Amino acid sequence: MMSLPPPAPKWVRTDGPSLEPQLKGAKVSSLPPELPTRYTFANLLDSHLATLVTLLKTHTLLRPPAIRAKPWWSPLLSTLRKEFHTSSQKAWTSNDPQDKGVAKLFKQGYFKSIKAAKAQHWKTFLADATPGRQELFGLQKGSPSAESPLGSPTCLTPPPRMRLTKPYYSTSSLPNLSRLCPPF
Repeated sequence: MMSLPPPAPKWVRTDGPSLEPQLKGAKVSSLPPELPTRYTFANLLDSHLATLVTLLKTHTLLRPPAIRAKPWWSPLLSTLRKEFHTSSQKAWTSNDPQDKGVAKLFKQGYFKSIKAAKAQHWKTFLADATPGRQELFGLQKGSPSAESPLGSPTCLTPPPRMRLTKPYYSTSSLPNLSRLCPPF
C-alpha cells in the first residue's frame, strides 16, 4: 500500500538558539598538509555537509504532509500531468488538429493512469483491511453488497430524492408562469 510522502523539514522553524552552540562546537577538520586530490577533497566536503545537515535536521520541526496529498499519487503521474497540460496549452494556442489529437491522447493516458493508480491503491487497501473494515465496506461473504453486480457497497448508495410539497421560497414575489411551465 502506498503511503503519503514523508514529512519534510520546515526550515523557517529551525531552533537557532539551541543550534548555535552545537554549530560552534562542530569540528571542521583541516585539509591534509599535502595537496588534496579531487577525491579526498570531495569526501572532506561531503562529510562536513552531512554533519551540518544532520545538525540542522535535528533542530528543525517537520512539516506535516499536505492536506491534499494523495497516497496513490506518484512521480509518474506528475510527469504525465505536466505533459498533458503542456500539450493541451499548445493545442489551444495553435488550434492545429494534429496538436488537438496529441492533446487528446495525452489526456486519455493521464486519466487512465490516475484510474489505474486509484484502483491499485483501493485493491491494496481492501486486501489489508481488518475484518471490521471489511464488514463496514460490505466485503464479507453473505453481505448484500458482496453479491451486488457492480460490487459497490450498498451502504454508500444515496437515498431517493425527496420532492418538496411546498416551495421553500415566497411565491408572492414571482410572476405567474403557470401557463408557460407545466407543474412538476
